Amino acid sequence: ALVGVELVVIYLSFFSSSEEKGGGPKKGEKVVARASGKYRKDVPRGSEKKPKVTVYFGSQTGTAEGYAKEFVQEAKRNRFDAESRDLECFTPSLLKNGGLAVFIVATYGEGEPTDNAKKFVEWIREGGGAADGDLGMLDYCVFGLGSTDYEHYNTIATLVDERLGALGARRVMPLSLGNEALCMADDYGEFKAAAMRSIAAHFGTDPNALKLDLRFQYKVTVHSTREE
Repeated sequence: ALVGVELVVIYLSFFSSSEEKGGGPKKGEKVVARASGKYRKDVPRGSEKKPKVTVYFGSQTGTAEGYAKEFVQEAKRNRFDAESRDLECFTPSLLKNGGLAVFIVATYGEGEPTDNAKKFVEWIREGGGAADGDLGMLDYCVFGLGSTDYEHYNTIATLVDERLGALGARRVMPLSLGNEALCMADDYGEFKAAAMRSIAAHFGTDPNALKLDLRFQYKVTVHSTREE
């Protein structure tokens, strides 16, 4: 048995009693064993491509961009082929070609997109150029950055989530919203862990095998005695 970082390749020779059962590989067949416990026959070592995840960000102050890069690092640590993309460089063909996309977008000012996301938001708005079915090959999830201190709370993330679905894309998990008025970092941490599990399940990987960088916040409550 050769134990690799990404794959465990096992060469097995089964006796005739195993062949008769018909439930496993035949004698001499090469088996690629994966973390999910599934195998595929006759797959050359190293030929499998890692699942691709693209993380798009709409950021004004740099927070969403930082979260996107953190998400990419976590995805790579879990053996996904991940990269971040500035929505300023968005082109319709990027999304029309399909794949799995994570959108981390902030709402700025009076419910407006960030400067680098304006072209993308204009395209997905109803009547903005995108047509129904354009994104039929896309799978996605969305995390929004906003604050309940403002009237237009997470308007852009909500719009992006709704319009992507309307254009034919499929959600891998429900919309997640971060609230700066409470604790944005905690909201993002919860989203990241949930999204990693959803993405793993989407690609057929065991979510329990993930290496998640979980953050825990503790609160100590002191209970006074009656005398105090």
